[in-house]
Amino acid sequence: MSFPKLQKKSIYLVRTSGKFLIVSIIIAVLWYVAVAWSVGKTLPLLQAQDSTLATADAMTNAWNGKWAGTLLVIGGVLGILSSWNAFLIGGSRLLYAMGKTHMLPQFLMQTASEI
Repeated sequence: MSFPKLQKKSIYLVRTSGKFLIVSIIIAVLWYVAVAWSVGKTLPLLQAQDSTLATADAMTNAWNGKWAGTLLVIGGVLGILSSWNAFLIGGSRLLYAMGKTHMLPQFLMQTASEI
């Protein structure tokens, strides 16, 4: 592919990635509003005031079983762990790339096979 074609493509990607970011933020806000609304509709006020995990208690009420709340909590913990995993991998790749471009000390770009 020629350089002008790549340049056009990269400009297009920059423009669309900004729009994609805004749309994803709007969708995330709508998602959290929907979760808050559904918890408010499912969980009675007195029970919500005494709850430490309102969303899990709302699931327990909605599905008539403690298993639903437990499943929601397990899913939440797994989601947090996968986020941590992405941060660890992304952070190490960032340090490597910044070391390679001399933005950080050179020893940060060494891999395990080079040490």
